[in-house]
Amino acid sequence: WYLKIKNGLVVDGTGQEGYYADIGIKGDKIVAMGELSEEGAREIIDATGLVVAPGFIDVHSHTDAWYFHNPYAVSKILQGVTTEIIGNCGESAAPINHKLRDLLDCGKDTNEEWSTTADFIKLLSNRLGINTATLTGHGNLRSLIMGTAARQASAEELMLMATLLRQTVCEGAVGLSSGLVYPPGCFAGRTELEGLCQVLAQLGGVYTTHIRDEGDGLIDAVKEALTVCKASGVRGVISHHKARKRNNWGKTAKTLVMLQEARSEGVDIYCDVYPYTALHTSLATLLPAWMHDGGKDAMLLRLRELFNSEMLMADIDREAGDYETIIITKVRKPENKFFQGKSLAQVALAQNKRPAQAVITLLLEEEGSVSMIQHAIDEKDLVRVLTWPLSMVGSDAGARLSSGPLAEGLPHPRSYGTFPRVLARYVREQTVLSLPEAVRKMTSLPAAVFRLNGRGQLQPNFYADITIFDFAVVKDNATYQEPFRPPSGIEYVLVNGKLAVMQGKLTYQTGGKFLLHKPSGSVE
Repeated sequence: WYLKIKNGLVVDGTGQEGYYADIGIKGDKIVAMGELSEEGAREIIDATGLVVAPGFIDVHSHTDAWYFHNPYAVSKILQGVTTEIIGNCGESAAPINHKLRDLLDCGKDTNEEWSTTADFIKLLSNRLGINTATLTGHGNLRSLIMGTAARQASAEELMLMATLLRQTVCEGAVGLSSGLVYPPGCFAGRTELEGLCQVLAQLGGVYTTHIRDEGDGLIDAVKEALTVCKASGVRGVISHHKARKRNNWGKTAKTLVMLQEARSEGVDIYCDVYPYTALHTSLATLLPAWMHDGGKDAMLLRLRELFNSEMLMADIDREAGDYETIIITKVRKPENKFFQGKSLAQVALAQNKRPAQAVITLLLEEEGSVSMIQHAIDEKDLVRVLTWPLSMVGSDAGARLSSGPLAEGLPHPRSYGTFPRVLARYVREQTVLSLPEAVRKMTSLPAAVFRLNGRGQLQPNFYADITIFDFAVVKDNATYQEPFRPPSGIEYVLVNGKLAVMQGKLTYQTGGKFLLHKPSGSVE
Protein backbone atom coordinates (compact mmCIF):
# COMPACT_ATOMS: atom_id res chain seq x y z
CA TRP A 1 0.00 0.00 0.00
CA TYR A 2 1.05 3.59 -0.44
CA LEU A 3 -0.88 5.03 2.53
CA LYS A 4 -1.26 3.69 6.04
CA ILE A 5 -3.58 5.05 8.73
CA LYS A 6 -2.44 3.93 12.17
CA ASN A 7 -3.48 4.14 15.83
CA GLY A 8 -7.04 5.36 15.16
CA LEU A 9 -10.30 4.16 16.69
CA VAL A 10 -12.06 2.56 13.74
CA VAL A 11 -15.84 3.11 13.70
CA ASP A 12 -16.47 1.14 10.55
CA GLY A 13 -20.00 2.24 9.62
CA THR A 14 -21.78 -1.03 10.42
CA GLY A 15 -23.02 0.15 13.83
CA GLN A 16 -20.67 -2.08 15.80
CA GLU A 17 -18.48 -0.62 18.54
CA GLY A 18 -15.18 0.97 17.60
CA TYR A 19 -11.94 -0.98 17.60
CA TYR A 20 -8.30 -0.18 16.99
CA ALA A 21 -6.83 -1.20 13.66
CA ASP A 22 -4.49 0.07 11.00
CA ILE A 23 -5.81 0.66 7.50
CA GLY A 24 -3.76 0.13 4.35
CA ILE A 25 -4.76 1.91 1.13
CA LYS A 26 -3.57 1.33 -2.40
CA GLY A 27 -4.96 3.36 -5.25
CA ASP A 28 -8.63 4.08 -4.55
CA LYS A 29 -9.28 1.03 -2.37
CA ILE A 30 -8.72 -0.21 1.16
CA VAL A 31 -6.49 -3.27 0.76
CA ALA A 32 -5.81 -4.33 4.34
CA MET A 33 -6.94 -3.76 7.93
CA GLY A 34 -5.50 -4.95 11.21
CA GLU A 35 -2.00 -4.68 12.62
CA LEU A 36 -0.01 -3.62 9.58
CA SER A 37 3.70 -3.20 8.99
CA GLU A 38 4.98 0.17 7.89
CA GLU A 39 7.17 -1.48 5.29
CA GLY A 40 6.06 -0.33 1.86
CA ALA A 41 4.00 2.59 3.19
CA ARG A 42 4.98 5.74 1.33
CA GLU A 43 2.78 7.92 3.53
CA ILE A 44 1.52 7.46 7.10
CA ILE A 45 -1.31 9.22 8.92
CA ASP A 46 -1.03 8.91 12.67
CA ALA A 47 -4.62 8.94 13.92
CA THR A 48 -3.76 8.63 17.62
CA GLY A 49 -6.67 10.06 19.62
CA LEU A 50 -8.86 10.30 16.53
CA VAL A 51 -11.84 8.40 15.13
CA VAL A 52 -11.47 6.81 11.69
CA ALA A 53 -14.83 6.43 9.95
CA PRO A 54 -16.16 5.95 6.43
CA GLY A 55 -16.62 9.20 4.56
CA PHE A 56 -20.02 10.70 5.29
CA ILE A 57 -22.75 10.41 2.65
CA ASP A 58 -25.07 13.40 2.28
CA VAL A 59 -28.25 11.84 0.95
CA HIS A 60 -30.04 15.12 0.42
CA SER A 61 -27.98 17.73 -1.40
CA HIS A 62 -28.72 20.57 -3.80
CA THR A 63 -25.24 21.28 -5.16
CA ASP A 64 -26.18 20.27 -8.75
CA ALA A 65 -24.91 22.97 -11.15
CA TRP A 66 -23.11 24.74 -8.29
CA TYR A 67 -20.27 22.28 -8.94
CA PHE A 68 -19.24 24.52 -11.82
CA HIS A 69 -18.57 27.27 -9.27
CA ASN A 70 -17.37 24.95 -6.52
CA PRO A 71 -15.83 21.74 -7.92
CA TYR A 72 -14.21 20.86 -4.59
CA ALA A 73 -17.60 21.03 -2.78
CA VAL A 74 -15.83 23.06 -0.11
CA SER A 75 -18.48 23.28 2.60
CA LYS A 76 -19.20 19.55 2.30
CA ILE A 77 -15.67 18.17 2.22
CA LEU A 78 -14.76 20.23 5.30
CA GLN A 79 -17.57 18.38 7.13
CA GLY A 80 -16.17 15.00 6.17
CA VAL A 81 -18.69 14.40 3.38
CA THR A 82 -17.17 12.29 0.60
CA THR A 83 -20.35 11.47 -1.35
CA GLU A 84 -23.56 13.37 -1.95
CA ILE A 85 -26.85 12.72 -3.71
CA ILE A 86 -27.98 15.71 -5.78
CA GLY A 87 -31.19 16.42 -7.71
CA ASN A 88 -33.52 16.35 -4.71
CA CYS A 89 -36.98 17.88 -4.13
CA GLY A 90 -38.10 17.43 -7.72
CA GLU A 91 -35.46 19.70 -9.24
CA SER A 92 -32.29 18.39 -10.88
CA ALA A 93 -29.66 19.86 -13.15
CA ALA A 94 -30.73 17.50 -15.94
CA PRO A 95 -32.58 16.74 -18.11
CA ILE A 96 -33.16 20.37 -18.97
CA ASN A 97 -33.63 22.81 -21.80
CA HIS A 98 -32.34 26.37 -21.86
CA LYS A 99 -35.69 27.95 -21.06
CA LEU A 100 -36.17 25.63 -18.09
CA ARG A 101 -32.59 26.12 -16.96
CA ASP A 102 -33.19 29.87 -16.69
CA LEU A 103 -36.49 29.28 -14.90
CA LEU A 104 -34.78 27.10 -12.28
CA ASP A 105 -31.76 29.43 -11.98
CA CYS A 106 -29.72 26.31 -12.68
CA GLY A 107 -26.28 26.66 -14.20
CA LYS A 108 -26.56 30.39 -14.81
CA ASP A 109 -23.35 32.40 -14.73
CA THR A 110 -21.36 29.45 -16.10
CA ASN A 111 -20.04 28.80 -19.56
CA GLU A 112 -21.32 25.24 -19.51
CA GLU A 113 -24.10 23.90 -21.72
CA TRP A 114 -25.96 20.62 -21.33
CA SER A 115 -29.38 19.14 -21.95
CA THR A 116 -29.41 15.46 -21.02
CA THR A 117 -28.34 13.65 -17.88
CA ALA A 118 -25.51 12.07 -19.87
CA ASP A 119 -24.32 15.55 -20.95
CA PHE A 120 -24.29 16.82 -17.39
CA ILE A 121 -22.45 13.78 -16.04
CA LYS A 122 -19.83 14.01 -18.79
CA LEU A 123 -19.18 17.68 -18.04
CA LEU A 124 -18.53 17.03 -14.35
CA SER A 125 -16.93 13.60 -14.33
CA ASN A 126 -13.28 14.66 -14.30
CA ARG A 127 -13.45 17.60 -11.92
CA LEU A 128 -15.30 16.55 -8.79
CA GLY A 129 -13.87 16.95 -5.32
CA ILE A 130 -16.31 14.41 -3.89
CA ASN A 131 -18.33 11.49 -5.22
CA THR A 132 -21.68 12.45 -6.64
CA ALA A 133 -24.83 10.65 -7.72
CA THR A 134 -27.87 12.37 -9.18
CA LEU A 135 -31.58 11.85 -8.96
CA THR A 136 -33.88 12.97 -11.78
CA GLY A 137 -36.25 15.74 -10.76
CA HIS A 138 -39.92 14.99 -11.34
CA GLY A 139 -40.36 18.73 -11.91
CA ASN A 140 -37.91 18.53 -14.81
CA LEU A 141 -39.84 15.69 -16.43
CA ARG A 142 -43.16 17.46 -16.01
CA SER A 143 -41.86 20.80 -17.28
CA LEU A 144 -40.25 19.29 -20.35
CA ILE A 145 -43.39 17.33 -21.29
CA MET A 146 -46.22 19.51 -19.92
CA GLY A 147 -44.81 22.93 -19.15
CA THR A 148 -46.16 24.54 -15.97
CA ALA A 149 -49.83 23.71 -16.38
CA ALA A 150 -51.88 23.04 -13.24
CA ARG A 151 -53.60 19.87 -14.41
CA GLN A 152 -53.28 16.12 -14.39
CA ALA A 153 -51.07 14.44 -16.97
CA SER A 154 -52.78 12.70 -19.86
CA ALA A 155 -51.98 9.06 -20.59
CA GLU A 156 -49.75 10.14 -23.47
CA GLU A 157 -47.93 12.73 -21.33
CA LEU A 158 -47.36 10.19 -18.59
CA MET A 159 -45.93 7.75 -21.12
CA LEU A 160 -43.55 10.46 -22.41
CA MET A 161 -42.44 11.31 -18.86
CA ALA A 162 -41.88 7.63 -18.14
CA THR A 163 -39.81 7.26 -21.31
CA LEU A 164 -37.70 10.26 -20.35
CA LEU A 165 -37.26 8.93 -16.80
CA ARG A 166 -36.10 5.58 -18.16
CA GLN A 167 -33.59 7.38 -20.37
CA THR A 168 -32.13 9.36 -17.47
CA VAL A 169 -31.73 6.24 -15.34
CA CYS A 170 -30.07 4.41 -18.23
CA GLU A 171 -27.71 7.38 -18.48
CA GLY A 172 -26.78 7.03 -14.81
CA ALA A 173 -29.39 8.72 -12.59
CA VAL A 174 -29.97 6.70 -9.40
CA GLY A 175 -33.65 7.49 -9.07
CA LEU A 176 -36.45 10.03 -9.10
CA SER A 177 -37.15 12.90 -6.71
CA SER A 178 -40.41 14.76 -6.27
CA GLY A 179 -41.10 18.17 -4.77
CA LEU A 180 -44.85 18.11 -4.21
CA VAL A 181 -44.94 21.50 -2.50
CA TYR A 182 -43.25 23.25 -5.44
CA PRO A 183 -44.54 23.93 -8.95
CA PRO A 184 -44.92 22.07 -11.21
CA GLY A 185 -44.74 18.96 -8.99
CA CYS A 186 -47.54 20.25 -6.79
CA PHE A 187 -49.96 19.77 -9.72
CA ALA A 188 -49.23 16.04 -10.07
CA GLY A 189 -51.73 13.48 -8.87
CA ARG A 190 -51.10 10.10 -7.32
CA THR A 191 -51.70 8.23 -10.59
CA GLU A 192 -48.85 10.14 -12.22
CA LEU A 193 -46.47 9.48 -9.34
CA GLU A 194 -47.37 5.80 -9.17
CA GLY A 195 -46.90 5.38 -12.93
CA LEU A 196 -43.41 6.91 -12.84
CA CYS A 197 -42.44 4.96 -9.74
CA GLN A 198 -43.52 1.67 -11.36
CA VAL A 199 -41.01 2.34 -14.13
CA LEU A 200 -38.40 3.29 -11.54
CA ALA A 201 -39.00 0.13 -9.50
CA GLN A 202 -38.39 -2.00 -12.61
CA LEU A 203 -35.03 -0.26 -13.03
CA GLY A 204 -34.01 -0.67 -9.37
CA GLY A 205 -33.97 3.07 -8.66
CA VAL A 206 -34.94 4.95 -5.50
CA TYR A 207 -37.77 7.47 -5.08
CA THR A 208 -37.22 10.42 -2.75
CA THR A 209 -40.06 12.77 -2.01
CA HIS A 210 -40.49 16.21 -0.52
CA ILE A 211 -44.03 15.39 0.48
CA ARG A 212 -47.05 17.56 -0.32
CA ASP A 213 -47.39 19.09 3.15
CA GLU A 214 -45.07 19.06 6.17
CA GLY A 215 -47.45 21.07 8.34
CA ASP A 216 -51.21 20.89 8.78
CA GLY A 217 -51.58 18.17 6.14
CA LEU A 218 -48.57 16.13 7.26
CA ILE A 219 -50.42 12.89 8.07
CA ASP A 220 -52.23 12.81 4.72
CA ALA A 221 -49.02 13.68 2.86
CA VAL A 222 -47.12 10.80 4.47
CA LYS A 223 -50.06 8.52 3.70
CA GLU A 224 -49.85 9.56 0.03
CA ALA A 225 -46.11 8.83 -0.12
CA LEU A 226 -46.58 5.40 1.42
CA THR A 227 -49.45 4.62 -0.96
CA VAL A 228 -47.29 5.52 -3.97
CA CYS A 229 -44.43 3.35 -2.75
CA LYS A 230 -46.69 0.41 -1.93
CA ALA A 231 -48.59 0.55 -5.23
CA SER A 232 -45.43 0.80 -7.34
CA GLY A 233 -43.09 -1.40 -5.30
CA VAL A 234 -40.42 1.29 -5.36
CA ARG A 235 -37.85 1.87 -2.61
CA GLY A 236 -38.76 5.21 -1.04
CA VAL A 237 -37.28 7.99 1.09
CA ILE A 238 -39.29 10.78 2.72
CA SER A 239 -37.09 13.85 2.46
CA HIS A 240 -36.13 16.00 5.48
CA HIS A 241 -38.93 14.53 7.58
CA LYS A 242 -40.39 17.05 10.01
CA ALA A 243 -43.54 18.51 11.53
CA ARG A 244 -43.67 22.19 10.58
CA LYS A 245 -45.30 24.89 12.76
CA ARG A 246 -46.11 24.73 16.45
CA ASN A 247 -49.67 23.42 16.03
CA ASN A 248 -48.26 20.31 14.31
CA TRP A 249 -45.49 19.53 16.78
CA GLY A 250 -45.58 15.94 18.00
CA LYS A 251 -47.07 14.53 14.78
CA THR A 252 -43.84 12.68 13.97
CA ALA A 253 -44.79 10.20 16.70
CA LYS A 254 -47.70 9.21 14.44
CA THR A 255 -45.84 9.40 11.12
CA LEU A 256 -42.97 7.20 12.26
CA VAL A 257 -45.50 4.57 13.37
CA MET A 258 -47.03 4.84 9.89
CA LEU A 259 -43.61 4.26 8.31
CA GLN A 260 -42.92 1.29 10.56
CA GLU A 261 -46.32 -0.26 9.85
CA ALA A 262 -45.77 0.20 6.11
CA ARG A 263 -42.45 -1.61 6.42
CA SER A 264 -44.17 -4.50 8.15
CA GLU A 265 -46.43 -4.68 5.07
CA GLY A 266 -43.44 -4.89 2.72
CA VAL A 267 -42.93 -1.23 1.83
CA ASP A 268 -39.21 -0.44 1.64
CA ILE A 269 -39.41 3.06 3.15
CA TYR A 270 -36.84 5.33 4.85
CA CYS A 271 -36.46 9.02 5.62
CA ASP A 272 -33.73 11.60 5.97
CA VAL A 273 -33.40 14.46 8.45
CA TYR A 274 -31.19 17.48 9.10
CA PRO A 275 -30.17 18.36 12.69
CA TYR A 276 -31.73 21.84 12.88
CA THR A 277 -35.07 23.23 14.01
CA ALA A 278 -35.30 25.69 11.12
CA LEU A 279 -36.12 25.03 7.48
CA HIS A 280 -34.89 26.93 4.41
CA THR A 281 -36.98 27.41 1.29
CA SER A 282 -38.53 29.94 -1.09
CA LEU A 283 -40.86 32.64 0.20
CA ALA A 284 -43.17 31.71 -2.68
CA THR A 285 -44.04 28.44 -0.88
CA LEU A 286 -46.31 30.52 1.36
CA LEU A 287 -48.63 31.00 -1.63
CA PRO A 288 -51.39 28.46 -2.39
CA ALA A 289 -50.61 26.02 -5.20
CA TRP A 290 -53.14 27.52 -7.64
CA MET A 291 -51.14 30.76 -7.69
CA HIS A 292 -48.34 28.95 -9.54
CA ASP A 293 -50.45 27.73 -12.47
CA GLY A 294 -48.65 28.71 -15.68
CA GLY A 295 -45.29 29.48 -14.13
CA LYS A 296 -43.60 32.42 -12.46
CA ASP A 297 -44.84 35.17 -14.79
CA ALA A 298 -48.43 34.04 -14.32
CA MET A 299 -47.92 33.92 -10.56
CA LEU A 300 -46.57 37.50 -10.49
CA LEU A 301 -49.50 38.70 -12.59
CA ARG A 302 -51.95 37.13 -10.12
CA LEU A 303 -50.11 38.74 -7.20
CA ARG A 304 -50.57 42.16 -8.79
CA GLU A 305 -54.24 41.52 -9.48
CA LEU A 306 -54.93 40.08 -6.02
CA PHE A 307 -52.72 42.42 -3.99
CA ASN A 308 -55.57 43.34 -1.62
CA SER A 309 -57.39 40.00 -1.76
CA GLU A 310 -58.53 38.95 1.71
CA MET A 311 -58.78 35.34 0.53
CA LEU A 312 -55.16 35.27 -0.66
CA MET A 313 -53.89 36.95 2.49
CA ALA A 314 -55.80 34.48 4.64
CA ASP A 315 -54.15 31.62 2.72
CA ILE A 316 -50.70 33.17 3.28
CA ASP A 317 -51.43 33.76 6.99
CA ARG A 318 -52.49 30.13 7.41
CA GLU A 319 -49.39 28.76 5.68
CA ALA A 320 -46.96 31.14 7.40
CA GLY A 321 -48.18 30.72 10.96
CA ASP A 322 -46.04 32.97 13.14
CA TYR A 323 -44.40 35.69 11.03
CA GLU A 324 -41.80 36.27 13.76
CA THR A 325 -40.34 32.84 12.95
CA ILE A 326 -39.74 33.59 9.25
CA ILE A 327 -36.44 35.29 8.41
CA ILE A 328 -35.64 36.72 4.97
CA THR A 329 -32.26 35.33 3.91
CA LYS A 330 -31.74 36.37 0.30
CA VAL A 331 -33.00 39.11 -1.98
CA ARG A 332 -31.37 40.44 -5.14
CA LYS A 333 -32.25 44.11 -5.37
CA PRO A 334 -29.95 46.49 -3.42
CA GLU A 335 -32.89 48.47 -2.03
CA ASN A 336 -34.18 45.31 -0.33
CA LYS A 337 -30.86 44.10 1.16
CA PHE A 338 -31.88 45.80 4.40
CA PHE A 339 -34.48 43.08 4.90
CA GLN A 340 -31.94 40.21 4.88
CA GLY A 341 -31.75 38.82 8.40
CA LYS A 342 -35.06 40.44 9.38
CA SER A 343 -38.25 38.60 10.28
CA LEU A 344 -41.36 39.03 8.15
CA ALA A 345 -42.95 40.73 11.13
CA GLN A 346 -40.13 43.31 11.06
CA VAL A 347 -40.41 43.67 7.28
CA ALA A 348 -44.14 44.33 7.59
CA LEU A 349 -43.55 46.92 10.30
CA ALA A 350 -40.94 48.70 8.18
CA GLN A 351 -43.30 48.73 5.19
CA ASN A 352 -46.32 49.66 7.30
CA LYS A 353 -48.20 46.71 5.80
CA ARG A 354 -49.91 43.57 6.99
CA PRO A 355 -47.39 40.67 7.02
CA ALA A 356 -49.19 38.89 4.16
CA GLN A 357 -49.03 42.08 2.10
CA ALA A 358 -45.33 42.33 2.90
CA VAL A 359 -44.92 38.82 1.47
CA ILE A 360 -46.72 39.85 -1.71
CA THR A 361 -44.75 43.09 -1.99
CA LEU A 362 -41.37 41.36 -1.62
CA LEU A 363 -42.25 38.67 -4.14
CA LEU A 364 -43.35 41.27 -6.66
CA GLU A 365 -40.30 43.50 -6.16
CA GLU A 366 -37.93 40.52 -6.37
CA GLU A 367 -39.77 38.86 -9.27
CA GLY A 368 -40.56 35.82 -7.15
CA SER A 369 -37.00 35.06 -6.02
CA VAL A 370 -36.80 35.45 -2.24
CA SER A 371 -35.32 32.91 0.18
CA MET A 372 -36.40 32.43 3.78
CA ILE A 373 -35.55 30.49 6.90
CA GLN A 374 -38.38 29.51 9.24
CA HIS A 375 -37.80 28.43 12.83
CA ALA A 376 -40.72 26.03 12.92
CA ILE A 377 -39.55 22.58 14.11
CA ASP A 378 -39.68 21.20 17.63
CA GLU A 379 -36.47 19.71 19.00
CA LYS A 380 -38.42 16.70 20.29
CA ASP A 381 -39.66 15.92 16.79
CA LEU A 382 -36.15 16.34 15.41
CA VAL A 383 -34.69 13.92 17.96
CA ARG A 384 -37.53 11.46 17.41
CA VAL A 385 -36.86 11.33 13.66
CA LEU A 386 -33.08 11.39 14.04
CA THR A 387 -33.12 8.39 16.38
CA TRP A 388 -35.53 6.29 14.29
CA PRO A 389 -33.33 3.39 13.16
CA LEU A 390 -34.01 3.91 9.44
CA SER A 391 -33.47 7.65 9.22
CA MET A 392 -30.41 9.00 7.43
CA VAL A 393 -28.67 12.35 7.69
CA GLY A 394 -28.99 14.84 4.84
CA SER A 395 -28.06 18.51 4.76
CA ASP A 396 -30.78 19.69 2.34
CA ALA A 397 -28.13 22.17 1.16
CA GLY A 398 -25.76 22.68 -1.72
CA ALA A 399 -22.01 22.94 -1.26
CA ARG A 400 -21.19 26.58 -0.56
CA LEU A 401 -18.22 28.90 -0.77
CA SER A 402 -17.54 31.87 1.48
CA SER A 403 -16.97 34.14 -1.51
CA GLY A 404 -18.46 34.67 -4.96
CA PRO A 405 -22.00 33.88 -6.12
CA LEU A 406 -22.42 31.02 -3.62
CA ALA A 407 -21.84 33.40 -0.69
CA GLU A 408 -24.82 35.67 -1.31
CA GLY A 409 -27.37 36.25 1.43
CA LEU A 410 -27.61 34.31 4.70
CA PRO A 411 -27.98 30.64 3.77
CA HIS A 412 -28.88 27.99 6.32
CA PRO A 413 -25.90 26.98 8.51
CA ARG A 414 -26.50 23.35 7.54
CA SER A 415 -24.38 24.01 4.41
CA TYR A 416 -21.29 23.98 6.62
CA GLY A 417 -22.46 22.31 9.81
CA THR A 418 -24.80 19.33 9.36
CA PHE A 419 -22.56 16.31 9.99
CA PRO A 420 -20.33 17.78 12.72
CA ARG A 421 -23.50 18.99 14.43
CA VAL A 422 -24.88 15.46 14.63
CA LEU A 423 -21.63 14.29 16.22
CA ALA A 424 -21.31 17.22 18.63
CA ARG A 425 -24.86 17.97 19.70
CA TYR A 426 -26.67 14.65 19.45
CA VAL A 427 -23.87 12.18 20.19
CA ARG A 428 -21.36 13.90 22.46
CA GLU A 429 -23.59 16.42 24.27
CA GLN A 430 -27.12 15.01 24.36
CA THR A 431 -26.12 11.31 23.96
CA VAL A 432 -29.37 10.50 22.16
CA LEU A 433 -27.28 8.56 19.61
CA SER A 434 -24.22 6.42 20.16
CA LEU A 435 -21.19 7.22 18.03
CA PRO A 436 -21.40 3.93 16.05
CA GLU A 437 -25.12 4.48 15.40
CA ALA A 438 -24.63 8.08 14.24
CA VAL A 439 -21.85 7.01 11.90
CA ARG A 440 -24.04 4.18 10.54
CA LYS A 441 -26.78 6.70 9.70
CA MET A 442 -24.24 8.81 7.82
CA THR A 443 -22.44 5.98 5.99
CA SER A 444 -23.54 2.36 5.56
CA LEU A 445 -27.29 2.98 5.78
CA PRO A 446 -27.36 5.56 2.97
CA ALA A 447 -24.95 3.40 0.95
CA ALA A 448 -27.43 0.52 1.26
CA VAL A 449 -30.52 2.61 0.47
CA PHE A 450 -28.95 4.22 -2.60
CA ARG A 451 -27.09 1.01 -3.57
CA LEU A 452 -23.67 2.70 -3.52
CA ASN A 453 -21.55 -0.33 -4.25
CA GLY A 454 -18.33 -0.59 -2.20
CA ARG A 455 -18.96 2.50 -0.09
CA GLY A 456 -20.20 3.35 3.39
CA GLN A 457 -18.03 0.91 5.35
CA LEU A 458 -14.40 0.45 6.24
CA GLN A 459 -13.36 -2.97 5.05
CA PRO A 460 -10.91 -4.42 2.51
CA ASN A 461 -11.90 -4.01 -1.16
CA PHE A 462 -14.14 -1.03 -0.35
CA TYR A 463 -13.32 2.39 -1.74
CA ALA A 464 -11.06 4.49 0.46
CA ASP A 465 -13.59 7.19 1.33
CA ILE A 466 -12.52 7.99 4.88
CA THR A 467 -13.13 10.75 7.41
CA ILE A 468 -10.85 11.10 10.44
CA PHE A 469 -12.07 13.38 13.23
CA ASP A 470 -11.41 14.35 16.83
CA PHE A 471 -14.58 13.32 18.63
CA ALA A 472 -13.65 15.40 21.69
CA VAL A 473 -13.70 18.67 19.76
CA VAL A 474 -15.67 18.09 16.54
CA LYS A 475 -18.26 20.85 16.29
CA ASP A 476 -20.37 22.87 13.88
CA ASN A 477 -19.46 26.56 14.01
CA ALA A 478 -21.84 27.93 11.38
CA THR A 479 -24.74 29.97 12.75
CA TYR A 480 -27.78 31.68 11.28
CA GLN A 481 -25.94 34.99 11.54
CA GLU A 482 -22.57 33.60 10.35
CA PRO A 483 -23.44 30.65 8.11
CA PHE A 484 -20.07 30.34 6.32
CA ARG A 485 -17.97 29.33 9.34
CA PRO A 486 -16.35 25.90 8.80
CA PRO A 487 -16.54 23.20 11.47
CA SER A 488 -13.85 22.14 13.92
CA GLY A 489 -12.38 18.70 14.46
CA ILE A 490 -12.47 17.19 10.95
CA GLU A 491 -8.76 16.47 10.57
CA TYR A 492 -8.38 14.29 7.46
CA VAL A 493 -10.69 13.36 4.59
CA LEU A 494 -9.86 10.89 1.82
CA VAL A 495 -11.92 10.57 -1.35
CA ASN A 496 -11.12 7.42 -3.33
CA GLY A 497 -7.76 7.25 -1.59
CA LYS A 498 -6.79 10.87 -2.30
CA LEU A 499 -6.27 13.28 0.58
CA ALA A 500 -8.84 16.03 0.21
CA VAL A 501 -8.40 17.46 3.71
CA MET A 502 -5.13 17.28 5.62
CA GLN A 503 -4.88 18.55 9.19
CA GLY A 504 -8.14 20.41 8.72
CA LYS A 505 -7.08 22.17 5.51
CA LEU A 506 -8.21 21.65 1.93
CA THR A 507 -5.70 20.11 -0.45
CA TYR A 508 -7.79 20.98 -3.55
CA GLN A 509 -7.57 17.51 -5.04
CA THR A 510 -10.34 16.30 -7.33
CA GLY A 511 -10.58 12.68 -6.29
CA GLY A 512 -14.33 12.38 -6.68
CA LYS A 513 -16.25 10.22 -9.16
CA PHE A 514 -19.70 10.49 -10.69
CA LEU A 515 -21.48 7.39 -9.40
CA LEU A 516 -23.71 5.83 -12.05
CA HIS A 517 -26.74 3.60 -11.82
CA LYS A 518 -26.13 0.14 -13.31
CA PRO A 519 -28.70 -2.23 -14.86
CA SER A 520 -28.24 -4.47 -11.82
CA GLY A 521 -29.63 -1.69 -9.63
CA SER A 522 -26.25 -1.01 -8.00
CA VAL A 523 -24.47 2.34 -8.25
CA GLU A 524 -20.79 2.42 -9.12
